[in-house]
Amino acid sequence: MENSFRSRFVPIQRQELTKLLKEEFETEKQEKYAKLTNLVHHTIHYEFHEKIEKCRDLYRSFDPDPITKSVLNEKGDLETFQKELEGIFADANFRAVTESELDSAFNSESLFPLAVNVNLDDYDTLILYRRGETKRTEKIRSWQTFYQWKEIEIESFDRLVVVIRLKKEALENNKDLTRVQEMKAGKIYLKFFKNIPKADVEMVLPNARLGMRPLDKLMLGGPLAAGAFSSVIKLFLAFGAAAAGGVSLTYEDPTMRVVGTLLLVMAGYFVKGLSGYKNTKLNYMQTLSQGLYFKNLANNASVVYQLLKLAEDEEIKEALLAYHFLYKSEKPLSMEELDNQVEQWFKDKFDRNFDFNVEDGLVKLKKLGLVKSSKDTLKALELEKAIALLDKRWDNYFSGN
Repeated sequence: MENSFRSRFVPIQRQELTKLLKEEFETEKQEKYAKLTNLVHHTIHYEFHEKIEKCRDLYRSFDPDPITKSVLNEKGDLETFQKELEGIFADANFRAVTESELDSAFNSESLFPLAVNVNLDDYDTLILYRRGETKRTEKIRSWQTFYQWKEIEIESFDRLVVVIRLKKEALENNKDLTRVQEMKAGKIYLKFFKNIPKADVEMVLPNARLGMRPLDKLMLGGPLAAGAFSSVIKLFLAFGAAAAGGVSLTYEDPTMRVVGTLLLVMAGYFVKGLSGYKNTKLNYMQTLSQGLYFKNLANNASVVYQLLKLAEDEEIKEALLAYHFLYKSEKPLSMEELDNQVEQWFKDKFDRNFDFNVEDGLVKLKKLGLVKSSKDTLKALELEKAIALLDKRWDNYFSGN
């Protein structure tokens, strides 16, 4: 996984950001600034309402569990819906997990000593979007650590959205998988999770199959095979010696006792190893069901609504940050200077790094008419003029102008 990537997610709640920015204004201007932020919030919220209606209509044909069954049975515009969804993810500052990142996640050391196999050919559509990363330590133990507890560092996706569309033949090929049995061909499944370990990202995919890792098979079967081979050789030698001497072997014979004991030990080792694998598999399934129960944030249509709300918050935060630092600056700023000031403010105040989406913030300010540009520099509109402009814009929404 690449660690150099900086998320564009603004790492603070919108309400807290508004409060902190307001406190940086002089007391006599705080009330006006509060009115401005309120107008920015409601203006962007109103415009997002149109996106909600558009997305709901586009997703209607692909929703696997609609509240009301469709009477039109329309085919739906898959390409337009996927394009609209990509735009929402971008606005919410999510980004797609790349193929190399997904391969790296599949090959990373899991918390569970199991092989989890996923057939990517089962999908017409499989896209994972992520936002934010967290590192933490977990304790694990296995035969590789001689069953001693060992601390390992786990990297997790703070937020992970999975977009899935299964092929029709995949449903037939995975009838034995409970999670696939519930799915329908042609429908788009959206799953929203929190705190998913990168190394166990397969757990969110419905066609994940559990198995034993090659090394574990070798550790389990190797000694048994070696012991069985040794026992068979000794048994043949004993029978050969007995036949040559005209003597019949019984369990009282020392050789037979050694062979029998060795076979019993090997069989016991095999049963214990197989039992350990089954217990590990059972623990994995239990952790999977219990963990995803608490990690799951939304499904299908509700994912679209949550993403739109997150995108709305990001748009508001970006616009407020861009306006605030342009307004507070004693001189016009270049785009790069604005970008650096916002990121440095977060670094100084919260010791947090992120990649401020300065282009997005300025696009919204220009659209609202809250910024003046001259050559390569920018300056925010005065508070009073900005409030008057947004007031007029709000009135025009309902006057038909």
